[in-house]
Amino acid sequence: MSNELGTSVASSHFELISPWACHLIWPTGLFATSCVVLTIMSEWTP
Repeated sequence: MSNELGTSVASSHFELISPWACHLIWPTGLFATSCVVLTIMSEWTP
């Protein structure tokens, strides 16, 4: 249960962060996957 809550909270934070994270992280190329994951998670947020 607490894991679900944590995921829900994390998802709402990711939704706010993802646009910034994509712009800040993408140029490094190392965390491109993280950008994709953030985008997917934000789309899964109701």
